[in-house]
Amino acid sequence: MTMVARSANERHPMKKRAAVAFGLEKLLQVTVAFGEKYSFLAAHELNLCNTGAVFDIMRAFKALRWLSKPMSTLTHLNIRGEAHMVDVSAKEETARTAVAQSKVQLTPEIVAAITDDSLPKGDLLATARIAGIQGAKKCSDLIPLCHPLPLSKITVDIELQGHSLVITTLCKTSGKTGVEMEALTAASVAALTVYDMCKGIDKGIIIGETKLLNKTGGKSGDWSAGV
Repeated sequence: MTMVARSANERHPMKKRAAVAFGLEKLLQVTVAFGEKYSFLAAHELNLCNTGAVFDIMRAFKALRWLSKPMSTLTHLNIRGEAHMVDVSAKEETARTAVAQSKVQLTPEIVAAITDDSLPKGDLLATARIAGIQGAKKCSDLIPLCHPLPLSKITVDIELQGHSLVITTLCKTSGKTGVEMEALTAASVAALTVYDMCKGIDKGIIIGETKLLNKTGGKSGDWSAGV
């Protein structure tokens, strides 16, 4: 019969728990003093790698690190550093607008088909416009932490400029949070629809920059790109 030697901690569970507690205290000190990249090295030296507690320490450290940042950057994080939907119930309702833009670079063959109205799938501009409007209305279903908003106006303007389609979207509401994401989603979905409508001719379409151009309303006030 083979005898397996056991450590004192294994023979005495209370001593093992005391050793782990001591190790966790030292691990937390190392993490706070030197940063999380040294935590696993310290955990190995303290024989804590098999306890699972090192991951709790890491999560706690990350939460503390986020909490040390300015509150303006923490609106979607709770006290444990977890993503959550912001409570806007105490905010005042104001008139809000947002304008976004997306650019889609086309090939000469696609530009010719648009000009001749000969795309195999039909009316490109009307389809992309409706898709953008639908995208804005479905924004909270697509972006997890967005609030559902009663949009009072959505416009999607699409203009052919050289070999590019420039998609400009506008969203309006009167509410407690902004409509920037709705405008950006509208522009993005319209751009994707352009790709879907034209890919049968050439798959070399490039969806370029998608950006917010300006927003109005809310606590942060008005904002414009490049200002």
